[in-house]
Amino acid sequence: MGKKILGLDLGSNSIGWALLEGNDGKPDKIINIGSRIFSKAVEEKTPTPKNVKRRNARLSRRITQRRTRRKLRMLNYLIKLNLLPQELTANPTPEIILNELGDPYPLRAKALDSTLTAFELGRVLLHLVQRRGFLSNRKTLLGDMADDPDVLDVLAELEGEDDNSTESTKEETAFKADISKLKVTIAELGFRTLGEYLASLDHHDCKRNRSRDGGHLRTDRQMYRDELNLIWEQQKQHHAILTDDVKEQLVEIIFKQRPLKLNADRIGKCSLESTRKRAKIARLESQRFRYLQDINNLQYFDYYTEKSVSLDDHAKQKLVSLFETTAYVSFTGIRKALGFDKTIEFNLENGSKKLKGNITACEIRKQLPEWDSFDETKQLNLVEDLLTINKKSVLKNRLVNHWGLSANTAVQLCLLEFEPGHSNHSTKAINKILPFLQQGQIYSDARVNAGYGYEVTKIIATDKLGIPPEIPNPIVQKALHELRRLINAVIAEYGKPDAIRVEMARDLEMNTKRYQDFIKQQSKNTKANDEATCKYQEMGQRNPHLALSKYPGKTDKLKYRLWQDQRECCAYSGKTISLSELFSANIEVDHILPYSESLDDSFMNKVVCYTSENRFKGQKTPIDAFGGNDEKWNQITGAISRWDKSLKSKKARFFTIKGSGYFSSNHILD
Repeated sequence: MGKKILGLDLGSNSIGWALLEGNDGKPDKIINIGSRIFSKAVEEKTPTPKNVKRRNARLSRRITQRRTRRKLRMLNYLIKLNLLPQELTANPTPEIILNELGDPYPLRAKALDSTLTAFELGRVLLHLVQRRGFLSNRKTLLGDMADDPDVLDVLAELEGEDDNSTESTKEETAFKADISKLKVTIAELGFRTLGEYLASLDHHDCKRNRSRDGGHLRTDRQMYRDELNLIWEQQKQHHAILTDDVKEQLVEIIFKQRPLKLNADRIGKCSLESTRKRAKIARLESQRFRYLQDINNLQYFDYYTEKSVSLDDHAKQKLVSLFETTAYVSFTGIRKALGFDKTIEFNLENGSKKLKGNITACEIRKQLPEWDSFDETKQLNLVEDLLTINKKSVLKNRLVNHWGLSANTAVQLCLLEFEPGHSNHSTKAINKILPFLQQGQIYSDARVNAGYGYEVTKIIATDKLGIPPEIPNPIVQKALHELRRLINAVIAEYGKPDAIRVEMARDLEMNTKRYQDFIKQQSKNTKANDEATCKYQEMGQRNPHLALSKYPGKTDKLKYRLWQDQRECCAYSGKTISLSELFSANIEVDHILPYSESLDDSFMNKVVCYTSENRFKGQKTPIDAFGGNDEKWNQITGAISRWDKSLKSKKARFFTIKGSGYFSSNHILD
């Protein structure tokens, strides 16, 4: 009997299989074939994992629970201060008593100029804890230093540096746009606080989510802080209980927000030290580990000998100084540092325009000029404090009292946003390999000399597949479990196969031209992503009020590339999209052919458009959604006709009619 060969074709919700019998590696008989269909690990209409809906529901429950606990804590504290009636203690229907004390909105307006009774004041404070306004998660970087005078001074200086900053630059998201609009309305009408404005509205007007004109009435945290301060200044003159300690306690109850944190179990294990966690990429050891590998791998082509030549020790040392003081090192800069002619080409130049240097040190050096005078131990210890002390007020005190830095410098260091992510190795493994990299060895040699060999792990044969390892990708996780069931069923029926062949996701048999085209496209994509990152960061620096994170996400880069292809206009409305609005919630990435039916998640099936246009289009193709309006459709077709010729397949998707059979054709997948 010949050898049994099992062929597998893995998909997101199916596995096709064929068990063949063959001789000399060539199949000559089909033993059995079949397919296993299983439920998707993602939602039907959107390519999002099914656990997202469950996680969002759990998050909503937590928000509701925390608001309830916060309100109960405030209620008990105000009762203790005799600012609310004792009857409210453990009362199952406190709303009846609270409503008898008065409407909180008129009371909030009255508190700015007149004296409130103790219970009326308690009613106002309890209302503030229930409605405390929106606070962006990006601002939690300040942590418990949001009200620190030194922080406010630094932020004021940053605002003063941008003469072009306007109210519109603060509208990063739809929330911020609505908040900004509300602030303008309050100022134009001459009201001092949010509460005074809301008290002026008609009794029947909704004062929470919808405004009188049908728009969103949304508020931010600072509006409530400002109102509390004005009320406090007026009322403390008439209520002896309102001491500074009481205000500090009230502010903590109303405004304290949990900082975002990464769960420790989400950090992977070191590939060399299985019991150790991976090191943060922002650590100095990780930064040097990364750029030393690039330097040691760097080679240039010698036209005289027609051979690739590695750098000598002297040249490597020059580059170490360059990478240590430059965040992103260009190959032009490398040639200049080494005194090479501009015609010299490096082996790593095809993959990227720039190499990463010690980004962490460069960020710190901007705020701490004396950084280079520190010895290596002192530098490592300072970075350790910056990365591990999460409470910003504690970190500031540590920088001022232990490190002897000025308050301004300490705040600047506290506000630094370091490179995210983790290395593949732990700090222990990095420190063992690093000395050999510093000697100029490439990674493979340095790893062996550090005691980490490439020994092949002895594999113990089993009669069936075991449970696959846990991985964060739910789609792959689901496929692995279904694959295990299938293979174990085949083994039980026909015995263990002699070979298993799995269909590859990418065709590796490229001829020279296809390979060159592939490299060219990869370089083009890298350049486009680098440009998107630069534009994103430049906009964040020019407009600090946008509060953009320092490193753009995948969607931000995708938006920028699509935006450029579309000549900076919405694909459906034709309206111009400004760069500041591009990264807001007003702009979305849309699948031209609905993903739920086409399963086409390629770049050529995506455009950027206004949220309102995306909602109108829904689960339709562009021609189905807009084709009935001749004026609208002519505007869309006229706009896409001016797009680059390379987007021919993207343009074709606009004219696809639902049900034409195009969705099921493989030719739509790029």
